[in-house]
Amino acid sequence: MPDRLILHIGMHKTGTTAVQEALAGYDDGQTRMAQLRHPNHSIQMLTCFAQDPTKYHVWVRQGMEPDRVLRIRAAMRRELTDELSLPRRQLVISGEEMSLMRPPSVREMADFLVPHAADVAVLAWLRPAVGYIVSALQQMIRAGQATALLPRPCYRTRFAPFSDRFGRAAMTYRLYHEGGSTVTEFCDLLGIPPQAVQDRRENVGLSDTALRLIWLLNRTGPATTGSPARLAARTATIRHLARCFPGRFALPPDLAAAGIDRDDIVWAEAETGLTLSDGIPAIDPALAQHRLEAWLGSVTDQTEEALDEELDRLGLRPTRLADLAERVAALYRYHLAQTEAEAEAKSATVTIFRAGHRGIGAAVKARIDGASS
Repeated sequence: MPDRLILHIGMHKTGTTAVQEALAGYDDGQTRMAQLRHPNHSIQMLTCFAQDPTKYHVWVRQGMEPDRVLRIRAAMRRELTDELSLPRRQLVISGEEMSLMRPPSVREMADFLVPHAADVAVLAWLRPAVGYIVSALQQMIRAGQATALLPRPCYRTRFAPFSDRFGRAAMTYRLYHEGGSTVTEFCDLLGIPPQAVQDRRENVGLSDTALRLIWLLNRTGPATTGSPARLAARTATIRHLARCFPGRFALPPDLAAAGIDRDDIVWAEAETGLTLSDGIPAIDPALAQHRLEAWLGSVTDQTEEALDEELDRLGLRPTRLADLAERVAALYRYHLAQTEAEAEAKSATVTIFRAGHRGIGAAVKARIDGASS
C-alpha cells in the first residue's frame, strides 16, 4: 500500500485536466498516478462512492441500465483496490468531481481509502469567484444547461466535507492563476521533476455567438442526451458551431455578479487563506441576472444569415418562416442522423463478423471509416 495517498479534488476550471493528461500513466517507482480507466478519475470515484450510482449524470446521459451501472461499480472498486495494494511512496488519485461529492459519499470514500494508506493528503486549487463563474458558464452550457442561472463556486459545499472528515491539517489549498501552469505547481508539491512530464494544456473555447446558439439548442431543441448517438451528435454540433463562429468567450464582468455568494467567499477565504473576492463588481445581483438573460438571448442578424448559409451548404435550408431555434435544431438533427447511421452500420458489422462473413464486414467497416475520416 502507498505511504501517502494524494486526493487531487479540483476544483473545476483550475487546470485539473492538464494535470491529469500530463501525469497519465506516470510511475517512477516512487510516485504513481493511479491507472483507473481514464486519466480523470472522477467517474471512477463517483461511481464507486455515490449513494446511488445509477443516478450519476454520466450514466443517465448515456441511458445506462441500473443493473449494468452496479456491475461497473463492482468492477471499479476491484480496480481501485488493486491500485491501493501497490507499494509506492505516493499514489495520486485525481478527479475534480470528487469536490462535488455529498458528505455521506465523502465519508464512505474515506472509510474505504484510509485503511489502505499510512497518510491521506487532499490537494485543491481554487479559482477567484468571478473567474470561476465566467469559465464555468461556458462549460455548463456545453454540457446542456438550459437556464440563465450562473454556476457558483460553492467553495464551502466542495471543501468542508473533506476538511471535516480528513482534518484541516490534511488540506492543501493553492490559488489558480489564469495563464499559469497548475502542472508545474502540482509537480513541485509532489517532488516530480518537471522535465519528467509534459504540460499539454489546451485552451479550446467557444465564441460568444457559438455559446448563445448552443444555449438556444439546450432551451428549445430536441433531446440531446439519453443515448450514445445523441451525445455524439451533440458534440459534433458544438464543434460545428465552433468552426462556423470562431472567437473567444467573454462574459462581461458585471454580469458575473449574478452568481456571487458573498457568505461563501468569506468562508473560503477564512478556510484557505487565499484571496478569492478580487474583481467582484458593485452591482445588484438581481439587476445582473436580468442583464445576463438579455445578453444570452441576443443574436445578431449577421449570425442568422451566416447560419442560413451553412445550412444551405449542407442542403438543410429551412423554411422561410423557421425561427432561429429551428435552424439550430436542424443542424443537430443533421449530425444525429449521421451518428445513428454510423451506430447502425457498426452494429451490422458486428453481426456480420459474428456470422463469419468477415470479408463483407471488413468492407462495411472500411466504408464507415472512410465516411468518418
